[in-house]
Amino acid sequence: MNIKFYKYHGAGNDFIIIDAGKLKNKLTSMQISDMCSRRTGIGADGILLLEKINNNSLYSLTMRYYNSDGTLADMCGNGLRCAAAFANKIFKIEKQLKVKTDAGILSAEIIDKNNVKIEIPIIKYPAETVIEGKTIYYCNTGVPHAVIIKNEIRNINVNKEGNFYRNHSFFQPSGTNVNFISEIEKSIYSIRTYERGVEEETLACGTGISASALTLNYSLNIPFPIIFKTKNEDTLKVDSSYKDNCLSLTGPIKQAFKGVYSLDVIQI
Repeated sequence: MNIKFYKYHGAGNDFIIIDAGKLKNKLTSMQISDMCSRRTGIGADGILLLEKINNNSLYSLTMRYYNSDGTLADMCGNGLRCAAAFANKIFKIEKQLKVKTDAGILSAEIIDKNNVKIEIPIIKYPAETVIEGKTIYYCNTGVPHAVIIKNEIRNINVNKEGNFYRNHSFFQPSGTNVNFISEIEKSIYSIRTYERGVEEETLACGTGISASALTLNYSLNIPFPIIFKTKNEDTLKVDSSYKDNCLSLTGPIKQAFKGVYSLDVIQI
């Protein structure tokens, strides 16, 4: 089976985008993992399966997100921003749209050709715990996140520390994403994230940035808007939303390339 795909990234967080309406067979988790492999496949942090919905007053696009290990996730912030840009350019959907995700129906807005603003759901507000003497905040902004505040994060081993907390018994059975943040100046923070399902550090994480902003605002009284600088030196902004239990996330997107991927259909 040949699959037409597009490759987008949001602040370096990269995704394979596929028109789900044109898929003849459902992709298996192994096929998804193979496509996301950076050595033997296309290479990506995950796959977005999108479908245009006609004549529906509630939403015009559906999005399902799969991590690079083939597991399904309820939500992906940067993925949703890329999905909105793709839908506007390829599906010709309006610049302000509603997207049905597994974390709910969320709004998205194309600001310009390089920037997209989306809603991020607040599923669980931050709570505080202490693990091995370190204060950690945990919440859910579509997917679970732990937030750890440090004085400086440039030289930390994100894969080692992130893996430790991601698999810690406190966050079981599902585990958690792990964000390390440090203040640059007033209301501006650096962030690095270890992503569950990718199982390593990614260049950016939209729900992680949102979880970190929610933690700073809700737990530490830092006012919105809050700006984050990613490992890739991209800038994203989190603000409060007109909608209860939501945040807004604004940042850059870009189409990297497009192509056709061939795979053997596994009959089960």
